[in-house]
Amino acid sequence: MSKKTLRLDLKQVQQALQSAEGKLPNEVHKLFQDVAASYAYLADLVSDQTMTVDRLRETLWGTRPERSNAEIDRSTNPETPPRGDGGSGDDA
Repeated sequence: MSKKTLRLDLKQVQQALQSAEGKLPNEVHKLFQDVAASYAYLADLVSDQTMTVDRLRETLWGTRPERSNAEIDRSTNPETPPRGDGGSGDDA
């Protein structure tokens, strides 16, 4: 899939979808309708001058829970016990 910037007029997209209705299988037409709706939603989000990049990411993909290094270590090697109690700075 090539990366190419397109400037789409949403009215043209809607007209193209209407003209394709009946010529494409219903599931394909529905897919194109969903893609067009997603594009319109994304274009609206990006055009919002007050939207930060972090907020845009959160809106598109949801929030990601923060994980501590200890949680990451345990998830990659579950047999490694936690080190220390986290209070005194001494390792167990």
